[in-house]
Amino acid sequence: MRARFHLRGGRAGFYRERTHELCDASTSGQLQPAAIAAVQTVARVLDDPTDDAALGIELAENIAGDQRAVHVELRNDRLAARLQASGAVEGLTGLSWSVASDPRTQVVAGSPFVIDGLDIRPLGAPRGSDAVQLRRHVRAFFQGNRYLLSELVERVLSFVPAGPTTDLYAGVGLFAVALASTRCDEVVAVEGDLISATDLIANAASCARPFAASHVSVEDFLKRSDERPSHAVIVDPPRTGLSRDAATAIRHHQPGRLVYVSCDVATLARDVKTFTAGGYRLAHIEAFDLFPNTAHIETIAVLDHS
Repeated sequence: MRARFHLRGGRAGFYRERTHELCDASTSGQLQPAAIAAVQTVARVLDDPTDDAALGIELAENIAGDQRAVHVELRNDRLAARLQASGAVEGLTGLSWSVASDPRTQVVAGSPFVIDGLDIRPLGAPRGSDAVQLRRHVRAFFQGNRYLLSELVERVLSFVPAGPTTDLYAGVGLFAVALASTRCDEVVAVEGDLISATDLIANAASCARPFAASHVSVEDFLKRSDERPSHAVIVDPPRTGLSRDAATAIRHHQPGRLVYVSCDVATLARDVKTFTAGGYRLAHIEAFDLFPNTAHIETIAVLDHS
């Protein structure tokens, strides 16, 4: 559901591993043909042999596949007028751009947001009711596998015990919205990236049972939350894993359970070792093949305080 394309000679594609050689994205089997066709249309609009002003194209589709947004990142605004003149592109529900020096989104057509419906029934809702919904910007981080996403969320929630829960590196609110929609306990969500945090705050406000959402770094949140009790903490950090300050602060808070969602087994192993050395026990671990045809695995690790 998400991809970033590089541009060269009116073509958009991925880099071959460990090179800057552009390859055809359609051969990867990772994206729908309609998505690739729409991106290639935008790439042709940006083709200019005299200027490499286009830095890249970001693509976001929703789970249902009926909303598809593209965002163009430009080195400068020289090609902006050409992009604006292109108007709506077939196959896209949103087209936007920004320049590196000014991250504000400039909309060409449609909406830069897509809406996802998770196959999770809200608390007290009858069968057949609307799924839990999330808004996200085309540039916001989100998981990419539409086929396993709801199952991943359900598994994470199954490991969260009753009681207050803090969701760190919450993104647009994937786990926090699902928790707030299906539980009665307090939920606090924290996200440091501005684009994702803007969606998180909007999703929290529109949730049937609103929860506390903050745009602040995890490290700063933990520093100023010394007295905040939490029965459980969910972390879904970037590939680099937890920073030393974040790991130290979480251990200081000593939540009864830590549910660690990781896309990198090496940094997960490093952080699990840190927590087990600090009084935690690795109670459960399982893997999700969210990135088919790659070496990457999404892992859920459950750590309990001894």
